[in-house]
Amino acid sequence: MRLSAPTPFQIVSTHFRAQPLIDAGALHEVRALELLHRGLLPYEDPDAMLEVDIRALESAALLARECGCDWRIHCNVEISSLLNSRWMDAMLGHMCPGVVVEIVERNGLLADDRALHKVALTVDGIRRFGGSIALDDVTGTPIEWEAIVAMQPEIIKVESTVRIDRLKGRSSSTLVIERIETEDQARDAKEQGFDELQGYWCDVRAGAAVPIVLTPPGIAFFAELEAPRRAA
Repeated sequence: MRLSAPTPFQIVSTHFRAQPLIDAGALHEVRALELLHRGLLPYEDPDAMLEVDIRALESAALLARECGCDWRIHCNVEISSLLNSRWMDAMLGHMCPGVVVEIVERNGLLADDRALHKVALTVDGIRRFGGSIALDDVTGTPIEWEAIVAMQPEIIKVESTVRIDRLKGRSSSTLVIERIETEDQARDAKEQGFDELQGYWCDVRAGAAVPIVLTPPGIAFFAELEAPRRAA
């Protein structure tokens, strides 16, 4: 019996699960998948995070080529990785249309003008090869506003609706709100002007569209909640 080769989704699922981003106006439509590492992330170890970020980029490119223009594929990158020549080499070798690089700012590195300039140059390279930029976990700090001006991200992601009016007034980026866990939250986000939604509720809403091997976290979460009830 001939064994079939693993699909791109199966290959990626070894290290990553995926969470859908859905359209705020058409809740059945998946716009993108964000790759989420299955293991604990070594945030305090830049070298280890570099390995994770390179693998995430390679996986995102693999799925982007598989999905064509149907979905964007998001992968996260730490600023420390983005400034590393090894990540740049990986980007040059794998970047393709459909990949969105979500820049995560945890350590205040963008407060250094030289670092911000280097990141802006890398962002230009990402776009030159067909990729796009997202800024993750934006809270409205002065450093983040400088980054928005310098990078002009296609996508801005937030966890709170507090600064939606300021964001809409100062940026034409697609606005994504995370941590949507109820239908009421989804409705409120749409009314406030968000373009896309992400969170456990969205995982369930889009469950039929996302390959099960990618294990959207919300589906797993609600399945664990239901297990004791079924056993009873």
